[in-house]
Amino acid sequence: MTRRTLAAMLAVPAVVTAMATLASAAPAGASVPVHGPYLISTPFETTCGSQAGLVLGSFTATAPPANADGSYDVRIKLTGTFVTLAGPSIAACNPTTGVNSGRTIREGVSGSFVSTGVFHLTSASYTGTATCARDQNNSCDIVAYLHSAYGSGVFFNQTSVHATLHSAAPRLIKHQLTESCSGAACASNQLTITGDIASGHAP
Repeated sequence: MTRRTLAAMLAVPAVVTAMATLASAAPAGASVPVHGPYLISTPFETTCGSQAGLVLGSFTATAPPANADGSYDVRIKLTGTFVTLAGPSIAACNPTTGVNSGRTIREGVSGSFVSTGVFHLTSASYTGTATCARDQNNSCDIVAYLHSAYGSGVFFNQTSVHATLHSAAPRLIKHQLTESCSGAACASNQLTITGDIASGHAP
């Protein structure tokens, strides 16, 4: 992944990619087990490529039955809080052109986020395992979970992602940001971004 934004945190440490609906993975009315929540703690980046701050949250993952072709469509939901570092605002740079608007964010602005997406898994075999390997911060990585639950040889790509960040902190000029993509746009890391979390402009 070229940028570890809050939307992109649902992706492997590589790419945000596109979506298949959960409805295709289970018959209508079927009960789909949910694993987690699992703790996740990680830095995330601004659209300018600098570190935006840190996030602390948790994610859950559905465990749907296999599709007719043996693939799986697993829905991941990530919720938590973020806190910013001083510098460019989260969406200061246009993700297509890289042009910087000059918007900034002060240190220590906190807020909430919710991010959802679907992973399409192939070469997968559901193991029934609901464990998740931990890093040095006792954080769980979504990739580690998928390998545990669907086998070490699993291949996956995201088929949609949508994230909303909101802060009610005082003295902000922008309080909410959304990031989303679907289909081919996700495969090429082309997020649609609206809004921002910003406290001012560079002098």
